[in-house]
Amino acid sequence: MPLCMNKLSAMAPRVLFFLSLSIILYFSNGQTWIKSGYWYSGSEFPVPDINSALFTHLMCAFAEINSSTYEVSISPSDQPYFSTFTSIVKKKNLSIKTLLSIWGAKANSSILSSMASQPSYRTSSIKSSIKNSSALWVSWPRPLVDFAKVRHRHDQYGHPP
Repeated sequence: MPLCMNKLSAMAPRVLFFLSLSIILYFSNGQTWIKSGYWYSGSEFPVPDINSALFTHLMCAFAEINSSTYEVSISPSDQPYFSTFTSIVKKKNLSIKTLLSIWGAKANSSILSSMASQPSYRTSSIKSSIKNSSALWVSWPRPLVDFAKVRHRHDQYGHPP
């Protein structure tokens, strides 16, 4: 192989690296990326050990919907963690958004469906959810129509995504 070709083949990985890096920087320059993570209360991972500087959004999991009041409720064992979650993660990242996560598979699906379909139930859920977090995250495998109603009510209280 000629000497010129050997030099080219030796430089190829470097050229490809810098070419890919410039493409990544070019495409990411005008975009805002969301870096989210979940903290699960049952994980036994201490909230102060979360490096919140790595994220734009952190979800605190999991809350439930009370079947009679339709308010977001947190189990007594999780209350100490959930009540301080936002203030603790904001110590390392003041701009982080925290979301209280409700897991649909954990809750009775009919409760979530009732909450989504009735404006007064949605209001109760939203008002109770925004006490200690920036937003509410509902992980619920339901039709988007139901979720759109919840989202609309949430936006009415000044908490867009």
